[in-house]
Amino acid sequence: MIKNIKRVGIIFLIVAIICLMAMGCLSVNIVTSNSSNVSVLSSEKSDSTISNNISINGGLICENTSREENDNGGGLCVSTDSILKIRGGIFYKNVSQSLSADGAGIALSGSNITADITNVLIAKNINVGGLTGSNSIGAGVSISGDIVANISNARIEYNSATLAGGGIAVWQGVLNLSNSFITNNTAFAGAGIYILNKANCDVKVNSTIITNNISSHGSGVWLSNDSCLTIGDGTQIFDNTNIDEEMDNIEIVRGKIIIDETLINTKIGIHQTTISAYTIGYSAHNGNTDPNNYFFSDLSGEIVHLNSAGELEQAKTIASSKYDYIYLEHNVRKSYKENGLIHGNNDFDKKQTYNGGKLILGKVSANTSVNDFVANINFGGAVISLLNAKGEIVYGKDADSKFTDKLNNASEYAVGTGWKLKVYTTAGDLIDEISISVLGDLTGDGKVNSADINYLRQVANNGIESLSAEQRLSSLIVNKGNLPA
Repeated sequence: MIKNIKRVGIIFLIVAIICLMAMGCLSVNIVTSNSSNVSVLSSEKSDSTISNNISINGGLICENTSREENDNGGGLCVSTDSILKIRGGIFYKNVSQSLSADGAGIALSGSNITADITNVLIAKNINVGGLTGSNSIGAGVSISGDIVANISNARIEYNSATLAGGGIAVWQGVLNLSNSFITNNTAFAGAGIYILNKANCDVKVNSTIITNNISSHGSGVWLSNDSCLTIGDGTQIFDNTNIDEEMDNIEIVRGKIIIDETLINTKIGIHQTTISAYTIGYSAHNGNTDPNNYFFSDLSGEIVHLNSAGELEQAKTIASSKYDYIYLEHNVRKSYKENGLIHGNNDFDKKQTYNGGKLILGKVSANTSVNDFVANINFGGAVISLLNAKGEIVYGKDADSKFTDKLNNASEYAVGTGWKLKVYTTAGDLIDEISISVLGDLTGDGKVNSADINYLRQVANNGIESLSAEQRLSSLIVNKGNLPA
């Protein structure tokens, strides 16, 4: 049954859009078992509740308001034993005001529901139930029950939920989302997609962009209560921020990301909080491919890494206020801090393109002792080993005791170009291998002297190609794109 509707003739979609811009809203070519060519205009209690089969082929449902307790679906509510097919349409400026109501735009609530929704715009719907509502979720779309929902080619944008799920909320049920765009939604949690498994929840996202959503927690996706999110290729979840303007793409409170195919065009930020390994199936489908091809950390000082079991974890890496990561671009030395780069967040392409895949730490002065170097890096939560140019472990994990008396003596033993810093988890998994570049030091002894000048002369004869990336960076004393004469 459809409540509070007015019957209209067949009206072209362009006319509906003009009406939307000018004054009111109407819906075109909504077909149920009992009626056809009906519209839902502005009303104080839309509750277009369907307990049957419904097919919507284009048109608008807009500016409807549901106010009663547990009155789901400001625009459209589909309940138990129903089949919904939407082939084009706009759900716009619908409102759900009850403290315990879901789905301001579209609410799928009950059991034995199948919904196929494609080519839709779901925009500017508002769920204002409040933070105290027991449900009150899903401003764009809410899914709660024994439901299979397939959504494709959808734009879900500028929706707002006071509690959770600005774009989509999945309380329980199955959601297959593909080729869609979810952006500029807001909520307290899960502004893009909110996933909370009360009973059984299965969400798969494929070839979909989720970006520029804002909430207090899990601005792109909130994943909690042992729920699962399957990521397909082409999915990109980035540039979602919390109210403090910090990156907050996927927040995993308690749940898993399932990977069941090879990833290629994938870009996903992780703001993981309380668990260790958070994927299932990464190596099974992507081997030992560096996960930073596809995933990045939202948190400064952390990176995504592949653990010994072949799954992904967040891990602490080093940070320093004195030193900085550097790279060689068009024969000019550049630093991360000066160019807005953060290791583990947005530096992967630069590292691959300009440093030949190496991560290089620079701004290290000549005549720096080992202890002074270590004192100026923060590796809290990680384990390090510092290796000299010969590969001998000078400091940290598995260090050779023969270097113990030299760690404070820079004149005898200084950190040099070509040294390496290896960073491990406490479980022993290698997180990072960082090369060191000391300005002016080409020979690797940590000093600038005649040996380096002679080395440069030899390079001038043999060609700069003989230098490693670390040596090239250390040789650019003037830093104007050429080796010193």
